[in-house]
Amino acid sequence: MIAMLTTLKITAHDLNNPEIADSLKATLLSGGLVIFPTETVYGIGGHALDPQAAAAIYAAKGRPSDNPLIVHVARFDQIDALAYREQPYIDALAQAFWPGPMTLVLRKKAIVPDGTTGGLSTVAVRIPSHPVAQTVLRLVDVPIAAPSANLSGKPSSTSFSHVEADFLGKVDVLIDGGDVPIGLESTVIDATGSTPVILRPGAITQEMIEAVLHEDVLDHSESLIDGAPKSPGMKYKHYAPQARLEIVAGSDEAVVRFLRQAIAQDPHIGILGPSELLDQLQGGIRFDLGSRTHLEAMAHQLFAALRALDDQQVPHAYFIAVNEAGVGKAIMNRIYKAANHRIITLDESSKGTP
Repeated sequence: MIAMLTTLKITAHDLNNPEIADSLKATLLSGGLVIFPTETVYGIGGHALDPQAAAAIYAAKGRPSDNPLIVHVARFDQIDALAYREQPYIDALAQAFWPGPMTLVLRKKAIVPDGTTGGLSTVAVRIPSHPVAQTVLRLVDVPIAAPSANLSGKPSSTSFSHVEADFLGKVDVLIDGGDVPIGLESTVIDATGSTPVILRPGAITQEMIEAVLHEDVLDHSESLIDGAPKSPGMKYKHYAPQARLEIVAGSDEAVVRFLRQAIAQDPHIGILGPSELLDQLQGGIRFDLGSRTHLEAMAHQLFAALRALDDQQVPHAYFIAVNEAGVGKAIMNRIYKAANHRIITLDESSKGTP
C-alpha cells in the first residue's frame, strides 16, 4: 500500500518563485515524485539515476517493474552521459524531431540503473518541447524518468484534472499546466540497430521518419512481446477504461447500421468516433472526437473520451475504427490495447447484429 503524502499543487507560473523552485529541485534530488505536463501527456517524474525514485514511480502507478521508464533530458548534449549513440541516423532524427514527441531507445551506459530500464541493457530517452517540462528539467539539471502519469493500464492523463484524480496524495508535487497539446504518448524508435524500428507510434509518424532518413523503417508496434518490452505500451493491456470496449470496422453504411441496432437494444451504449458517423446516429452515449479529416484533433480528444466513459459509468462501448495512415496508426494502436484487441469487422452483407 502507498503511504498517503501531502501533495503540493502548483501552477506553471509558480515555478518563477525561487522558494518553490528550490523546493521542487530538493524534492526530485531526494527521490521524490513530481507530475508535470509534456507536449504529449502528463508525466510522473523522478530522478532517473536514483533506483529508489524509479521504484517509487512503479509503486505509485501500480506498474510492473519490467516495463521500462522513459528518461527525459533538457538538451541533446546530455544524452551521451546516459547512452551510446552508435547509429549514424540518430543525429538526423534528433535534429529533425527534438525537442519534441520522439523517444529513442539506445544502448545504456552503466550510470543508468537497471531499476529505471526494467532490467534492460537499453534506455529510452527523450527531449520534451513543453515549456513546463523544459523548466523542470533545466531547474533540476538531472535526467528525469517520467512515464505517463496514469494508473497502470488506465488511459493516460491529458489534463490536470486527470492527474489530480489519479495521484493526489500519492506524489509530492502536482504541476498544473492545463491541457497538453498532443494527447498521445511519444513515438518510440529502437535506434540500437542499423535500421530504425518503431516500437510505439505517435505524432511523429513513420512517413515523417522516412522522409528525414530517405529510407524505409520497420514498424514492430503491434508485435507480440514474450520477454521484457523495449518500450512502454508494448506488453501489457494499456489505456483501458472500465467499460468493455470493442472496435467496429467496416464501410460507413455497415457501421452506422450496426450502431443504430446497438442503440436500439441498449440506449446506454457508449459510442466513440468521428463526427461524420456520429452525426448519423441518435441516442446512445456519444463521444464525438471530431472530424476524421483531422486525425491530430481526434488523437487529442482520445484519452479524455476514454476517461469520460468511466466518469459516466458506461459499461459497454464501441469505438469506430479510423484509417491507420499517419496519426491514425497511433490512434488505433492505443485503441487496440484499450479494447484488448476486441474488433468487430463488418461487411456489406452484415445484418448489423451487435
